[in-house]
Amino acid sequence: MSYTTEILHWHHYQIEVRYDPDPYPQIARNGGTIAHLEIDCRYPVRAALPMTETGYCSVFMPDHYLKGYGSAGDYVRQWLDSASQTRKWQDSLNQARQLSLF
Repeated sequence: MSYTTEILHWHHYQIEVRYDPDPYPQIARNGGTIAHLEIDCRYPVRAALPMTETGYCSVFMPDHYLKGYGSAGDYVRQWLDSASQTRKWQDSLNQARQLSLF
């Protein structure tokens, strides 16, 4: 495995992005490569992100998904920006801003 690592700063989050374009080269495929992407919220530690409530996400995907992006970090930033527009994420942000007595 040959991972590259990037640190993203997105809003107030520090996120580590690890990417391996071909973690299992010994596996025969039909002309495609499976890539591995790991996303880990480092600060706040394991804080929820728009695409994961645990602050960690591991994804296997066709390597061509990242074509057109400068890096895996650029792909993740676009994913974060898109997922942060969902009603579920907006509701979770609003709830975190509200004080609760219970």
